[in-house]
Amino acid sequence: MRQIRIILGGIISLISYFGWIFILTAASFIFYSEGEVIFGSEVVKSTITINPIYNWLMAGLFPVFFFASQYILCNNFAEYEEKIYFLRDTKITLMGFSLWLVVIMGTFLFQMNIDYDMNLGGGYLTILIIYSKFHIPSPH
Repeated sequence: MRQIRIILGGIISLISYFGWIFILTAASFIFYSEGEVIFGSEVVKSTITINPIYNWLMAGLFPVFFFASQYILCNNFAEYEEKIYFLRDTKITLMGFSLWLVVIMGTFLFQMNIDYDMNLGGGYLTILIIYSKFHIPSPH
């Protein structure tokens, strides 16, 4: 049952993550787009996709979605302790995500360029460091 719940939680987290990407992409095309005429056809392109903050908002929330979906799926009384652990893991990954978001905002305000791979690598490394610092293993 536990393996099925983990697989189902992964599927739910992927669906919610792609929903988040869809919403963020739609918002970027609604608010941050410009039209350009190429060979007689108008092409609309988003101008925010080169922004490191936007890139981190797109890619950085997947661990949060994963732990949140696992938390939502733990609803039995027997899984209460495990539900508490998934809630704690969700909070820890959200702390790491938020900390790296503040770092990226600071570098963006000082107009420092950060490569896309460096942005994502640094963000996931920050989440991993905070997770290893605050994570207490379960007694199972």
